[in-house]
Amino acid sequence: MTPLPQSFACPSPATALFADLSRFAKLTRVSSQRGQTRYYDSFDWRLYQKGICCELTQTKTAAWLTLSQYMDGQTLARADLTPPDNTAPLFTEHCPASLRPLLEPILSMRALLNIGQIACQCHQTTVIDTEDKVLVRLVLEEYQDGLSRLWVAPLKGYEKAARQFVGLLTNQLHLLPYHAGLLPERLTCQPGSYTGKLDLALNPAMRADTACKDIYRQLHGIISANEQGIIHRTDSEFLHDFRVAVRKTRAGISQLNRVLPKRISRHYAGFFAELGRATSPVRDMDVYLLDFDGYKNALPLAIRADLEPLRTFLLTQQAHWQQELATTLASTAYTHTLTDWAQFLQQPTPQALQATHPDAHRPIKQVADQRIGKLYHRALREGKTIRRDSPADNFHTLRKTCKKLRYLMEFFQTLYPTPLFKDLLKKLKNLQAILGTIQDCQVQADYIRQFQAEPFPAPTQLALTALLQLLAERDEQARAAFTDTFAEFTHCDQRQLLAKH
Repeated sequence: MTPLPQSFACPSPATALFADLSRFAKLTRVSSQRGQTRYYDSFDWRLYQKGICCELTQTKTAAWLTLSQYMDGQTLARADLTPPDNTAPLFTEHCPASLRPLLEPILSMRALLNIGQIACQCHQTTVIDTEDKVLVRLVLEEYQDGLSRLWVAPLKGYEKAARQFVGLLTNQLHLLPYHAGLLPERLTCQPGSYTGKLDLALNPAMRADTACKDIYRQLHGIISANEQGIIHRTDSEFLHDFRVAVRKTRAGISQLNRVLPKRISRHYAGFFAELGRATSPVRDMDVYLLDFDGYKNALPLAIRADLEPLRTFLLTQQAHWQQELATTLASTAYTHTLTDWAQFLQQPTPQALQATHPDAHRPIKQVADQRIGKLYHRALREGKTIRRDSPADNFHTLRKTCKKLRYLMEFFQTLYPTPLFKDLLKKLKNLQAILGTIQDCQVQADYIRQFQAEPFPAPTQLALTALLQLLAERDEQARAAFTDTFAEFTHCDQRQLLAKH
């Protein structure tokens, strides 16, 4: 297998570098073209978090996509793209096969977005021997900001010559590896500037209204950051993060309803509840489409293709509901209400205690203890009544309680720096996974029954029936796992959990 190309940082101009190289090796200039290098990552910086830089360099006649390590410049994968297919892939399935094993586990369903670019002059050169045989191919990307990159591409059968040439660059010319950590000024935004997770550092003694406003401000930032990605249908995770932030906001306002003024709590709890409902149909279609291949492949091979008309139907429904949601997000009512909410969160908290929000002045730790404890005991009560054959609504009620509990625990986890709290949160997530599977099976089975009313061909109707059976089996498996998972969740002393710190 031919080794991957290596890259080195070198000073401009190109003429000086080639003059130095010609003292040690015989070179032949091939071409010189204007080009451009673009940098790509997901909206939530998944590649950056893994230390990977994704670059697409293009000229009129060539293009290559490179994955390298940010800090040391080591090339992880590189693929030439043949024009006119020299545009950046939007999703990993559009990437060259050699890059997918690296990208798919990291990006999953996220799209690659352009996060920066810079113009360059690309000089292609070869190193030849005394018989004019090509030993090594070189590409010098000469950038307008003064820092250039020299690619050394080994050729099959001439790996030793490539190693010798790399030794020349490092030992004689003292070139260092090129790495993207040198280039933050080429990016249009700060790496790691967005995350869908809260980053809170609450003080146990701080006022509850001040702490809650800090939480809601961060959630508002997540909501606002994802709006355009939803409107433009960039990828499904924009809606996921938006929806979670909306639901967390609504849950916080409702569960901590004695912290903010009653009028404010009532108004915005209703607004965020309605906004959450507006996201449900398109999110349901997103989930169905993300899981579609898994469902299809779980069916007998002979009927898998018969399910494809359902995919087309789902895509049509997804487009319809996404347009409905985009219209909502562009509406004056939405933008004005969200702006008013943001302005309220920026207002200083009043000093005078008011009867309409009696928890406002209480230390946030006291309020968190009370609300988390209440939800925890509610979850215990609801869960203890559930049996394997209980109605789906019973599981759903517990799921909603667990979701509210998890949101509050995530809001206030810095107030409980104990292994016990982290252990309970982990067990709660495990329980939610079981409850989520049961709910998903129920919702998707309901959708299939609706789909069966559509004029699908007879083979597709049979495939839908088979899919219903598959969902019933998964539902039964999740119900069977519930008892042990719930028992694990209950093994926690709430008095220790909410002890003073």
